[in-house]
Amino acid sequence: MNGKSHENSETVEDVKDAKDIHNKYMNTDEVIKGYELERERLIIQTKMNKARREGELKGELKERYKNVLELIQTLYQKDASHWLKECNKEQLKRAFTLVGKQLSYEEFKEAIERIV
Repeated sequence: MNGKSHENSETVEDVKDAKDIHNKYMNTDEVIKGYELERERLIIQTKMNKARREGELKGELKERYKNVLELIQTLYQKDASHWLKECNKEQLKRAFTLVGKQLSYEEFKEAIERIV
């Protein structure tokens, strides 16, 4: 207070004692194990979230594949399953925009394959 040092006051000693007790507690095996368990729980949660998102993306891709396959079968009466399986998400997405261009089946297939 007022720029004066309080190194010799009782309050400073109480604070030092409290810090020592806290530091000793934080270094106990129980606390360390608790932090390790929490870390493991967070790692597992992260992996579960990642797996769920990957599953959602796979499901989305399968659904898009199915829709484009039905579209091609309806428009061209062709089975495109053999080459359509090699398409990525962007190619499948763009297939719907190409429909309005009234392309032949071969032109449609080539246009899809050019999309990277």
